[in-house]
Amino acid sequence: MIGIVVALCAACGGSAPRRVESADVSRQETLEESRLAERQREAWTPPVLLWEVGDEAEASYVHAALPFGTTMRHALPEPHDGALDLSRAIVTTFDPREAVALDHVPESALMGRRDRLDRMLGAEAWAALRAQLGPAIPDESLRRIPPMILVEHLVRVRMAEVEAEADGRNPVPHAISTSSVIGDVLAWARMQGAPIVSLDTHEQAAERLAAIPRDVSLEGLHDALTNVDAWRARWSALRSAYTSADDRALASACEASLGEGALAEARRAERAARIEAWATTIAAQLGQGRAFVALPACDVVGDDGALARIASTGTRVRRLGAAPGSAPPRDLGRSREAGVLP
Repeated sequence: MIGIVVALCAACGGSAPRRVESADVSRQETLEESRLAERQREAWTPPVLLWEVGDEAEASYVHAALPFGTTMRHALPEPHDGALDLSRAIVTTFDPREAVALDHVPESALMGRRDRLDRMLGAEAWAALRAQLGPAIPDESLRRIPPMILVEHLVRVRMAEVEAEADGRNPVPHAISTSSVIGDVLAWARMQGAPIVSLDTHEQAAERLAAIPRDVSLEGLHDALTNVDAWRARWSALRSAYTSADDRALASACEASLGEGALAEARRAERAARIEAWATTIAAQLGQGRAFVALPACDVVGDDGALARIASTGTRVRRLGAAPGSAPPRDLGRSREAGVLP
C-alpha cells in the first residue's frame, strides 16, 4: 500500500517537492521585492520647492523660498540643503527679518507732511489700524506711512497668527512673523562665508510699494482692516500649499493672496516689475553656474513666475524631490499603490 502511494506521488511529480519549490520561489520573490523596496526608500527624498537649472556638471539651483512663515529647516530638509554646499554664490533678496521698522521708513518713501493717513482713512478705520498695530508707533509717524507699506505689515501680522495657530499657541498681539526661509539662507551664507549677490534692498522694496496708486492702496488697507479673517485665511492657505511643496497649489494661493480688483492688479504689476528688475542679474549668475537662487516663493511659481521665464529660454530645468504630498514608501505594496514603484 505504501508503495502504491509512493508510486502515485512519483507519477504526479510529488506534491511535497512542488510545495517546497513554490515556497522557495515565493521566498526569493519576497526577498527581491524587499530589496527593491529598500532601494526605493533609500532613493526617496522629501518633496521640496527646489529646481536644478542649467548644465548638470555646473548646475545651479532655484528655490521658492517663503519670505516669512516658516524656516529653512522645513523648506530645505536633508539632503536638499546640500545644494547650498554645492553652490558658488547665494543669489537672493534682503533678509525680511531685518525689514525697516514702520517708524523708520525712508523719507523718500513717506507721504508728504500734508498727506495725513488718519484723514484719508476716516475715524473708524484709523482706530482699527491703531488697534491692530499697537501703541509702539506714534501717530505723527504713522500718519505719513504709505497705505501699501501698512498692508504688507499687516500681512506679516496675519502670518504670525497663522504660525501660532499651527503651533498650538496664542499669537503675540501686534507681532509680525519673524521666521523666514530667505533669512535663514542668508544667515547660512554669512556663517559659511559664501558670496552673496543681492537682488534688492529694503529701501527699493519700500519705494515700489509707495509707488502703488494712493486710491488703490487705501482700498487695500480698508479691506485688510475690515476683513481680518479672510486675509488670515488667504495666508493660511498659502502657507499650507508651501509646506506641502505643491507648486500648483502654491501658485493658486499666491494669486488669491493678491486680493481682488484694482488692488490685485496693482500688486500683480508690482510683482512683474520686481521679477523684470532681477532678471538680468539672475541670468548672469545662472550663466556662470553653481548659483543658489532663493527668491520669494510667489515670484518663482506660476506661468509668469521667474522659473517659467528661465525655462522659456531653453535652459534645462529639473524639479528635485519626490512628488508633492508623497511620503517615504514603507513596503512594496504601498509603494505600488502610491505609484512610486513600477
